[in-house]
Amino acid sequence: QMGGNDYALDEIEKLGFGEPIMISAEHGDGMADLASVLLEVQEKIKEEEGWLDHGEEDEEEPPISVAILGRQNVGKSTLLNRIIDENRVITGSVAGLTRDAIAVDFESETSRYSIVDTAGIRKAGRREADGDIIEDDSVREAMRAMKLAHVCILVLEGEMLQLTKQELSIADHVIREGRALIVVANKSDTLKGTPTEYAMGVKAQLDHMVPHVGDVIVVATSALHGEGVENVLPVVEQVYHKWNTRIQTAALNQWLKEIQDSKPPPSVNGRRSKMKFIVQPKARPPTFRIFANVSEKEMPENYIRYLRNEMRKSFGMEGMAIRIGVTNTNTKNPYAQKRATADERRYKRRGSVR
Repeated sequence: QMGGNDYALDEIEKLGFGEPIMISAEHGDGMADLASVLLEVQEKIKEEEGWLDHGEEDEEEPPISVAILGRQNVGKSTLLNRIIDENRVITGSVAGLTRDAIAVDFESETSRYSIVDTAGIRKAGRREADGDIIEDDSVREAMRAMKLAHVCILVLEGEMLQLTKQELSIADHVIREGRALIVVANKSDTLKGTPTEYAMGVKAQLDHMVPHVGDVIVVATSALHGEGVENVLPVVEQVYHKWNTRIQTAALNQWLKEIQDSKPPPSVNGRRSKMKFIVQPKARPPTFRIFANVSEKEMPENYIRYLRNEMRKSFGMEGMAIRIGVTNTNTKNPYAQKRATADERRYKRRGSVR
């Protein structure tokens, strides 16, 4: 199970083998993080054993992995064809044409991409009512593509004028899995208002309904007519680099000082809370560890949420999970009191014998 294991992870980390990675082999959770660590270890071994020829130019960076997600018939396949400027995947007005997750390699002027067009995701109840086993497999492929992607594009239909529960659920899954997210508000040619107004409306709904998703970037497009499609990949590249970047420790601690001066954390059990230091142990997604005189359980969740929001504003981390943990630097040895208690019992037993 992927939740509620913070204590177990802390205990495992005390063994001294480094930071543990949570995975679910059955469901594919955490596999992208595992693959990233394995690649880093592989490159380190190659370098130590002299496999790398440092006289040659460095190898190209791996392509940015992108998954296009959404409900049926919102224009995902048409969007992919417009992005690569080629009719690579089948499109049409009939819902459910795309059954398999189709990966397409594409290179722009600035980056290389591996873009996966996925099948439309309907509610589980409707799939069960139709009894379509193939569609269930298609949805599983779509979710697997999401878990392996760096950036996910959630495509919405402009005619709906608002997000459905299914789309909110998809956005929630993307963020909880730790992937970066952008939203493409497609079919903007069918709107009565301007594309910008629609994009702002979608953004407001996301902020209200799924606040932990963060300040997601929304791009208004008409894939059918090619309007606004040129803005999609630059946003993907921008979000990817933010998701994949480590912030300098000095900059982080300057930010923490300013935050603490302007709005310090609330007191706990009558004593003043103080955040002493912050580091970023990993990226993908950005993960931070604050060292304070209180524990993570004692730090109010609304204050952690405030820190996430301020971090998004300060460092431009829109559309991605920001994980913040708190370590209490004042914690004493948890076994010290147990040893003292055991000694007291032993001395008492000896005293009773005498």
